[in-house]
Amino acid sequence: MLRRVISGLTDDEIDILSCKPTDIGTHSLRKGSSSYALGQVNGPTPVSVYLRMGQSLGKLKDRYIHFGEGADQLCGRMIAGLPFNSERSAFPFFLASIVYHEQFLRDTLSPGHPIFKARVFSSNELLNLQRASVVLSLGTSPVCGIKATDIPAHLAVAKEVKDLREEVSKLNNELVLLRQDMNTKLPDNVADKVVADLMQKFVVNGVAPVSLQDLANLRVDLAAEIHRAIGTIQVPQGIATQPPREVLTSAWQRWEWGDGKLAHAVPKGWEFPAHTSVKQLWNLWFFGNKDSGIRPYKLLSKQHDIKRSHQMRHSRARKVMEYIVQLTKPPGALPGEVTDISSLQLAAADKVFGVVFHTLLSQLYCNMPKRPEELTYGTIYNRLCKHLQTQQRELVQQQTN
Repeated sequence: MLRRVISGLTDDEIDILSCKPTDIGTHSLRKGSSSYALGQVNGPTPVSVYLRMGQSLGKLKDRYIHFGEGADQLCGRMIAGLPFNSERSAFPFFLASIVYHEQFLRDTLSPGHPIFKARVFSSNELLNLQRASVVLSLGTSPVCGIKATDIPAHLAVAKEVKDLREEVSKLNNELVLLRQDMNTKLPDNVADKVVADLMQKFVVNGVAPVSLQDLANLRVDLAAEIHRAIGTIQVPQGIATQPPREVLTSAWQRWEWGDGKLAHAVPKGWEFPAHTSVKQLWNLWFFGNKDSGIRPYKLLSKQHDIKRSHQMRHSRARKVMEYIVQLTKPPGALPGEVTDISSLQLAAADKVFGVVFHTLLSQLYCNMPKRPEELTYGTIYNRLCKHLQTQQRELVQQQTN
């Protein structure tokens, strides 16, 4: 379609376009990105690119050749536009980089960006500790030993060359500073040493002369001694002050919309998330978003808190979550005597989700999808509706027979 439109442009329209029609790629983003990846020197193999695109390789290849994390991640980095010839082709430990650049992300991105609904911000109780414990590294961390995976060999060489250049530059700077110190401080130090030796040997009537510098040094020593004495004084335990008690406050907030109604559980203009994965919806539905102070989405009122244009999203999300909750009803699905998913620890809730989500996919799909973690709740909702309709028809047929 785009090619036909471009080929039909007049000369005046081409002048407005400000470029040649042949400079415009008429392929889809997926086809264009594959051409870009395959055109890189020492880039990913054609098979890994085809698998990343989701193209069929034929019956024999589809049966025996499958995508692996290494080449798949390499293709992803290249299509994302990361510099392929630089050691920065990989994010410097993605979670640490996000926490380190948190303020930059909040200043740059929209408050409704999906990244702020991810677990790292919505339900991360250790976020305050992580902010102060970030160690940024490229390639390999000397602190924890973690390594960036699936990086081409030439990027490791590029990193070593870069480190070597930095060491040489640092050494040159140290030599320059040493030369400056020798030119400025060495004459004074030599003069002070000569004067000190002369003063020790120069005595008048058995008394050594005292200079102003000696008096200044004596004053500094006395002040330091007084500070040390004050520091050793201990306050009696009987008059020790009690630490202030922590005020327990709820993590969930309420907002006034100025509409004359009771306070709402979400900010004014808040949008119910769309195109969100089922796992992310699971986190928000049962554990809320502590970063923005929004309570678990299952507690939101559809009529009171959700905009009318987004109530369909809420209905679809509730339908999917209610069906998933039904899959946790059989004995043994939840640990111990737990009946409410929101009361689980995050690690335990993740395990429960992994089991029930696998059960859900086995009911909705004949063959397990390649990347189930990327499925949105809207896609699952459509599949679920068809699945329930099929069950209803089969039930009617059984009753008729």
